[in-house]
Amino acid sequence: MDDQVKAEVEAAGISPVLVDATQDTFLNKKWYLEWRAVMAWSYAVVCLSDFLLCPILVLISNWFMHVPFEQSKEWIPVTLQGGGFYHLAMGAVLGVSSWMKGNTEKVMASNMPSYQK
Repeated sequence: MDDQVKAEVEAAGISPVLVDATQDTFLNKKWYLEWRAVMAWSYAVVCLSDFLLCPILVLISNWFMHVPFEQSKEWIPVTLQGGGFYHLAMGAVLGVSSWMKGNTEKVMASNMPSYQK
């Protein structure tokens, strides 16, 4: 931030939360660029557990408890409740963020001289 902006922020009594975009810091580079991967991995973990792990665990628990087939519980995927809105939302977030990734890299490269892919 330039001196005038810093003076205005200090005069208003506001503590700036974000750091200067021209500095090579963790908040400006690493976290901003890695959140897409974190979202993708978390979505993959949720889908694997909801469609693969939990049905197997319910099947095994029915088997260990000697529940007759007619009375056994079946797993209903939680992420498909409410019309699958979770998958629509995650698809929108991941789709738009991957579509805008090239633009983000251009902005980061122009604002941070030390930025490298």
